[in-house]
Amino acid sequence: MVVGNKVVDHERITGIRESEVEGIALYEVCDRLIRNVWFYSDE
Repeated sequence: MVVGNKVVDHERITGIRESEVEGIALYEVCDRLIRNVWFYSDE
């Protein structure tokens, strides 16, 4: 989902922990480049 200069993405990440981590990544875009990333998970 894109809102203004923010992109929200549902992600499943593997390789960090023994089990898969699921969460939301929020990307902030400026001048067509990713400037900031925040990751939210319930773990």
